[in-house]
Amino acid sequence: MTQENKREGFHSVIPYLTVHRPADLIDFVKHSFSATEHMRTTGSAGGMHAEVQIGDSVVMIGGAEHITPQPAAIHLYVPDVDDAYRRALAAGATTIFELKDQPYGERSGGVEDPTGNRWYIATTHVPLPQIAKQLHTVTVYFHVIGAPSFIDFLKNAFEAEELMRSEDDEFVAHAKVRIGDSVVELGEARTSTQPLPPAIYLFVNNVDASYERALRAGAASLMAPKDQD
Repeated sequence: MTQENKREGFHSVIPYLTVHRPADLIDFVKHSFSATEHMRTTGSAGGMHAEVQIGDSVVMIGGAEHITPQPAAIHLYVPDVDDAYRRALAAGATTIFELKDQPYGERSGGVEDPTGNRWYIATTHVPLPQIAKQLHTVTVYFHVIGAPSFIDFLKNAFEAEELMRSEDDEFVAHAKVRIGDSVVELGEARTSTQPLPPAIYLFVNNVDASYERALRAGAASLMAPKDQD
């Protein structure tokens, strides 16, 4: 999609959470993270398509029992992480890691919702710009195999800018990459952080040029650019 067609309040990178039970996921994010539902309709594949807003960020939710799930990991900033974590568990989430004051300046805990998405919920305990500069309320976190190659792909395909990279034992433990007005985070998938197959909506300045660059960078085509109804 083009930046010119981007709707008010949308960012360059928007996660699309595809699950078997999208209505359950909508209820979960409303209960846990005070999400506001903007719309709900039938998706192009015959399932549901919905849009909810959490803080300053829109999240797309869709799917159906006949559609293959594409769960994602989300780094989520909330005003009160202890409250959000408790509400998420009450809504059926399971713990990935317990709440803890992190050495890098935020208090965070991780949960997996009943439909398979991971939420790394956090509240900063130092001024936000020091550790979360350029992040929105919702930031997609990619757990990938071959993180350096993935960073190169984002640069070559979408003119992304690498903001930081932390390496641990020759692995990329954590990195931040900016695409348009959004930052995505990523790290090498190891042990408990195995790969997830998230889908995203990406707004770019020229969709045809970005599509061609992505193919040259090694992407496989799922759908060629066309004007949508």
